Amino acid sequence: MAVIQAEVNDLKREILPSAVAYYPVSGRWRAVSRWAFSKQRPLPEIPRVVNPFSAVFNRYFVDLGAPVIIVGSEIFRSGPTTFDDLVAGAGDMEVVVRGGDYSTHSGREQRRIRLVEYLDSYIRGSVAEGAGASGKRLPPYAAHNHLSKKRMDSLGLVYPLGCNPRTTNRPNMWLGPANSLTPLHYDSNDNLICQYVGRKQLTLYPPSQIKWLYTYGYGPSWSRVDNPLTVDLNTYPRFANAQHVDVMLAPGEILYLPARWSHFVVNPEASLMVNFWPRQTLTQKMRMTLDRRLRQVKRLCGFPG
Repeated sequence: MAVIQAEVNDLKREILPSAVAYYPVSGRWRAVSRWAFSKQRPLPEIPRVVNPFSAVFNRYFVDLGAPVIIVGSEIFRSGPTTFDDLVAGAGDMEVVVRGGDYSTHSGREQRRIRLVEYLDSYIRGSVAEGAGASGKRLPPYAAHNHLSKKRMDSLGLVYPLGCNPRTTNRPNMWLGPANSLTPLHYDSNDNLICQYVGRKQLTLYPPSQIKWLYTYGYGPSWSRVDNPLTVDLNTYPRFANAQHVDVMLAPGEILYLPARWSHFVVNPEASLMVNFWPRQTLTQKMRMTLDRRLRQVKRLCGFPG
């Protein structure tokens, strides 16, 4: 996939003089633009753009809800480049580790362990636990661990393009060995995925494909097809209609993933990623609470959650 440097330079020359007049974007206009774009079929590939200005990023990607891979971002100048950097900056930190068959959301187990012990046992070592739905054994995955400002500073992490610390949730660290994964789902907010060490393979489905994915719940919405690479089409026949685009995210790259883009994620090698979500609105929090209560009632009544 080519890096479209020339196009970005043209966009910078076009947007920069009018950047002040461009902000802020009407929330109503952004919603209409995103709705229209969400009806489109999947792109053949996700474009790579070299460190765009904020105005370019917002106008051509955020306003449309269009994913993009940003390369050459300055945030990687100070962040960790090896797993030893993690030990130096946060070795005493405790991390939550997913175990069991976490290839299914319902089969997930969790425990806590010191970061340095996790690195020694599962990143530098070769221990595998749990049997995944794909038939492979899954290694413990230190996923979705919140980072405080103190931890951010000690690791040299900074907020990327488009992130305002006052309106962004605490960043999350995702640290996993080869073959660790996250089941298919989509989030209710935009996501900035910053890859620091190793590669990350993502299978992406745009909002237009949600109708084929057998999703349930809210914030996040999980698919009953946990792993699209091993789907049973006799059980989930509609899934055969779903169209996707594959992304291999390399170290030093940022994937902007808009809300409601479903994604299945596999680490083909030991990987360190930090992601950023905006804070949820009051409406989103209320909807998440209602959805959680409804699922609890369903389980009590013997229905699938």
